[in-house]
Amino acid sequence: MRRERHFLLPKVFLFYLLSIAILTSGCIKYSYNIEIDNKDVVHITEIDSMRSSFIKKLDEERNKKIQYAIDIKKANLTSEKYEIEDFDDGKYKGLKSVRHIKLSRFSDLYLPQGFSTPQNRPIVVSKSFYKKTYSILLNYNIKYATRNMIDNFSTFSDPEEDEKIDSLHKRIKPISELTIKIPAKAISHNADGVLNNNEYKWNLISNKPVDISIKYEKINWLNIFLTLLMIFTVILLITAIKNRDTK
Repeated sequence: MRRERHFLLPKVFLFYLLSIAILTSGCIKYSYNIEIDNKDVVHITEIDSMRSSFIKKLDEERNKKIQYAIDIKKANLTSEKYEIEDFDDGKYKGLKSVRHIKLSRFSDLYLPQGFSTPQNRPIVVSKSFYKKTYSILLNYNIKYATRNMIDNFSTFSDPEEDEKIDSLHKRIKPISELTIKIPAKAISHNADGVLNNNEYKWNLISNKPVDISIKYEKINWLNIFLTLLMIFTVILLITAIKNRDTK
């Protein structure tokens, strides 16, 4: 079972944040970016934000409580070696966290909130002599992203509390999106859109879990070159032997 990250805020604040957001559908937004570079390093970016126009309508006391939650989350993420910065694109304000992990160490523990994987690892690599095949298979549930944004909801055991949060989540209808950037063109994927040859985007629907899959290959040109060199060398040797025998 996946071990969740712990953002230990009072459960009361969870209900507070969701209740003030009820009147503004789509005021909460989650943006995720997973990039795998050519050196097999995974760069994970997560942005949790609220609509700027909505924040401006809040009174000073409510803004202080939201800032209090952000400060605690910053402290938790910093202790887990995330790069943290405030986010503001003019429409949304929030918190941006970035982490860089070698693919060999990348497990479901490092997936952004709301994500899980049915595989042993989020990215499975199968190798042959001439190529590597990278398979990414994830599942996203925005409901758990909302729960875990404030607290480690997996420890909750009160069915009534669970039901209340489910109800509030349906009413606030948060927005969520994912982009995955890979170092080669995908050979298969189920993305909602292709931003360019190697960047793919999913709109993560809020009313049901979303399956995410993408696969790509990296050719081992060195091994191909060595194979061709060996073949060429063998041909030269055979030719040289034949020429010698004919003399």
